[in-house]
Amino acid sequence: MSYPSWILERSFGGLGVAVSPVNGASNDKWPTGPSSPMSSEACRAMMMACSAGDSLGPAHMVFLVGGAGNGKSRLAAEVVKYVQGTRKGSASAFAQRSYEFDLPNGRSLHV
Repeated sequence: MSYPSWILERSFGGLGVAVSPVNGASNDKWPTGPSSPMSSEACRAMMMACSAGDSLGPAHMVFLVGGAGNGKSRLAAEVVKYVQGTRKGSASAFAQRSYEFDLPNGRSLHV
């Protein structure tokens, strides 16, 4: 007995599963649900901190942890889209583990 193709597509690292914080692309055939408790609230606080005009305010850190498919990449993509930063470094066709952005308020964001 073989596995249905949709299970293989949904497996860790499968095509269209992860959302890149840079392009936000996602395969829309997978359902979305609520984020882990307080993760979206923490990301909203990060967005507000990144958008604040005071470049000398305190640094903020948010750590998203969990298994594959619990929405970490999707939340990171939402933060990046909201803060409208300029990406540092060279672009790649492949998803990266780390992204850095210059923010309009003079601060930086590391995802």
